[in-house]
Amino acid sequence: MRIIFFLKNAKNFNKFKLDLIINLISFVFIGFAGIFLNIVILRHSDFNTLGQFNKVFAFFLVVSQFTSLGIHLVIQNKIPQINDLKSRKLFFTSGLLLTSAIALFLISILYIIYRVNFLSFELYFVILPGIFFFSVNRLILTFFMSKREMIHYAFFNVLRYLLLLILAYIFITQKDLELVTILNYTEIILFIILISFIAKDISVKREIIFHVKEQLFFGLKSFGGNLLLNTSSQIEILILSFYVNDKFIGIYTFPLFIYQGLRQFLNVYRNNITPILSRIYFNKSKKVLNRVFTRYRNFVFKYSILLSLFALLIFPVIVSFSNKIDDEYFYLSYLIFFIMILGFGFSSKYYIFYLIFNQLNLPLIHSVFFLLILIFNILFNMLLVPFIGVIGASIANLFSNIFSVFLFKLFCKNRLKVEML
Repeated sequence: MRIIFFLKNAKNFNKFKLDLIINLISFVFIGFAGIFLNIVILRHSDFNTLGQFNKVFAFFLVVSQFTSLGIHLVIQNKIPQINDLKSRKLFFTSGLLLTSAIALFLISILYIIYRVNFLSFELYFVILPGIFFFSVNRLILTFFMSKREMIHYAFFNVLRYLLLLILAYIFITQKDLELVTILNYTEIILFIILISFIAKDISVKREIIFHVKEQLFFGLKSFGGNLLLNTSSQIEILILSFYVNDKFIGIYTFPLFIYQGLRQFLNVYRNNITPILSRIYFNKSKKVLNRVFTRYRNFVFKYSILLSLFALLIFPVIVSFSNKIDDEYFYLSYLIFFIMILGFGFSSKYYIFYLIFNQLNLPLIHSVFFLLILIFNILFNMLLVPFIGVIGASIANLFSNIFSVFLFKLFCKNRLKVEML
């Protein structure tokens, strides 16, 4: 804490660098927590249990995108532009209540559908309470990020994964407890902590009604893009679930979690650079924006390649902790991971800028951009998975990353008039 206090108050220490360091620390923890979560499940159970858990987790993350309809993106975009404290509180409170109402409404519909028609899918619907609280928690965390309170943002993200890891160990060692319900308990505990922490920023007044229309309009326009941004890998898992059994889903998701841990490295830069890019775009020339693009993409690309090589080297060490993978499945898992790493390295130069369209008040372009990638990803999964299973899903992941880069460069050239080399 003394170190953080010193850095925060040091005159020559740039806030961006401080935010970046704090978030890199959180990235390391979150990345390892995701890996250890899979290891804990495998050490105390098997691939079938891991596959079943990650399949339900994928459903959890996909459905949670619909329960906010992009309202958190409105908070991310608009809060940095509101300087008046009172107006900021009203805008945030409006988003918080609107997200809660939307989440509650959609989850109620899902529960009614489940009770009427889908009794055999009980495992998926056990986690509906967790989806509600996840939606609300995400909005609060986005509020921290929009105010550039990255220390709070990083801390509570780490806390979420710490809770998930601890509860996973408790539940997996107690055979009579349903593992997937840890998603509910994690989000409920996190909500209680967050809401007590953020209470001072909540202002329930009649004026919040005036923000509802704006937030719904902007949120719906951004919704499509956000759907892919946070659910691309989960969609792959859900498609896989129609063609392979839980064991092979477990084999696929083990390297997938490591790949997603590496993605956190890029997310740290993305979350820190996105608010800055909008100010540069509106207040300075496009030449300055282009220089910023060049500087940060080259820096991130260099370290992404080093990180990728390191990950490929230590993957066998990570696998050894599971005590479950024999030679046949190790090579299959490693091949899946290698293919994913190729996509990670190729897209790392530009991935950190993918939120720029939304930040520049172009939510429709943001949605079209990610929607096209989503369609591409689904089509390639549907084309390859029925024939080559988990290998097909990893190849679709690679092609999706490549496609996203070329599409991003095209959109920047046509919409922002910025050349991306």
